[in-house]
Amino acid sequence: MFDRNFSEPSMSTHSLNNYYCVGDSDAINQAAQQVVHEYNSLYKYELNVFQFSSKDVKVDLFSGRKDFYALCIILDGSSTWNFGGKALDLFVGDSVVLNPNDVFNLSCKKYCRAIIIKFYLDALSLDISDLGYYIPKAGIFFDQKKSSVRKSVALSVALLEILTDDCSELDLKNVSCLYKLLISFMLKNYSHNLFEFKVSQPVGDRYVEMIRQYVINNSEDVLSCDDIALLCGLSRKSVFNIFRKELGVTPMAYVRNIKLELVYKDLSERGKVKNITEVAISYGFLNVGRFSGYYRDFFGELPSETIRRSLYN
Repeated sequence: MFDRNFSEPSMSTHSLNNYYCVGDSDAINQAAQQVVHEYNSLYKYELNVFQFSSKDVKVDLFSGRKDFYALCIILDGSSTWNFGGKALDLFVGDSVVLNPNDVFNLSCKKYCRAIIIKFYLDALSLDISDLGYYIPKAGIFFDQKKSSVRKSVALSVALLEILTDDCSELDLKNVSCLYKLLISFMLKNYSHNLFEFKVSQPVGDRYVEMIRQYVINNSEDVLSCDDIALLCGLSRKSVFNIFRKELGVTPMAYVRNIKLELVYKDLSERGKVKNITEVAISYGFLNVGRFSGYYRDFFGELPSETIRRSLYN
C-alpha cells in the first residue's frame, strides 16, 4: 500500500511551471529547473517532499485547493510563507497548517526541503470526530501560525521513520498511529474553531458510541428511554446496564450532557446567540427553566453568564 513516485526536473518545464510556480517568466524558468518532488501514498493519506535549491524561488503549492488540508514541515534550510500581508519565516523543525482555501506562496533564498502531508477533508473530519471534537457546519479552520514539531518527541521519531528507506514496511496500524500523532499535534499547537467534548468523549462500547453520534447529528430530537433502546436494538434494561457500566450515568443523562455541551459551544461563540430560549428549544430542551438548572449544574454558570463572558473576551 505504499507507493513512491518521483517527478524529476527533467519533466516538461511547462508542466512544472503550472504545478509549482508563480511569478515572472524568468523566475519561473529558474525555479522549474530547481524543484524536485517526491510523492508517497500512505493508504488514505498523501505525503509529499519538495526540495528547492535556487535564489529567490517563489512557489505556489496547493494554494487555494478546496478538498484537503496540509501540514508543512521544514526538514532542511529555510523559507518564508506569505499569506496576503502575513509572512512566516520557517526554519528546520517549524511547521504550518494550510486550510483548503488559503491563498499563499513561499519564497526560498538558498535552499529548502519540506515535507507536506495532505489530509483530505472527509478523512480529517472523521479522524477529528473520533478524537472527541465537534466540527462546526462552517468546517474546520486552523490559524495561520508556525509551530515546531520538536515539541513532540513521538511525532519527530515517527516522521523520521517514514522518511527512511524502509518506510515500505509500514503497515496500516503504524500509518494510522502516525496520523493520529500528526492530527493531535495540529489540534494542540494551532488555534482552531473546533469544540472538544469534555464529558461525552468517544468510548469503546459500540452502543454508547452509536447514541453519541446520533445525538450529535440529530441534536434537535427529543429522545426518550424507549427511543434510545430502539436505536440500539436492545431492551430498556440492557441499555441502562450498558450506560451504568461504561459511564456511570443513565442514558438520558448522557444524552442531556452531550446536548448541554453543544449549547455551550454555541453560547461561547461571540455574537452568535442572542435568544437563549430559542437555542434551548433547538436542542430539544422544551422546559427552559429546567434547562437553565441543568446548565448551571453542569458548567457552574448560567447560560446568560456564558454569553456575557464570550462578548467580553
